[in-house]
Amino acid sequence: MLGDLAYLAGTNLARWEIWDGLRAFDYLLTRAEVDPARINITGSSGGGFQAIHIAALEPRIKVAAPSCYLTALPMRIYNRIFKDPDSDPEQDLYGMISNGVDHPGLLLLMYPRPVFLAAAVLDFFPIEGTHKTFGEVAKLYRRFGHADRIAMMEGYHAHQYSDEIRKRHSSFLTTSIDSQRDTRWLR
Repeated sequence: MLGDLAYLAGTNLARWEIWDGLRAFDYLLTRAEVDPARINITGSSGGGFQAIHIAALEPRIKVAAPSCYLTALPMRIYNRIFKDPDSDPEQDLYGMISNGVDHPGLLLLMYPRPVFLAAAVLDFFPIEGTHKTFGEVAKLYRRFGHADRIAMMEGYHAHQYSDEIRKRHSSFLTTSIDSQRDTRWLR
């Protein structure tokens, strides 16, 4: 409901969700028990949306691991008609497709930081679009010598942050920081 009202006002609810996430990140950095060299972000569905957008805008986030969100936007919009017709304005940003912005471009805002993309095969976010998006971005990571900083996992289930995905996310998040011999890229 708030998202539709934001559209009428010429803006998008995501603006405030992302802003709040960035301010939460600032708060984390004030805490003595937080190691600023090890801050990662993950989330599923709307949390996946927030994770990748916040990470794209906040270069101090070291690793992003979105789940059940990234696909190819034209496929996502088509899917809205048949499999997921409910309005979701905080995730369907007005003007993205018409302005030539798609999920690969969003992911590339993370480059060269590590990204772990998780998806559900039976999700209403089309898995074919997830494969397409991952393929485009992984190709560029490989081309520039960073193939070890991007990975994808898909679970055979519906729209959920499954235990198997959470475990793989945790492993990727940890090893992406701990196993890097050359940590200059983390700064």
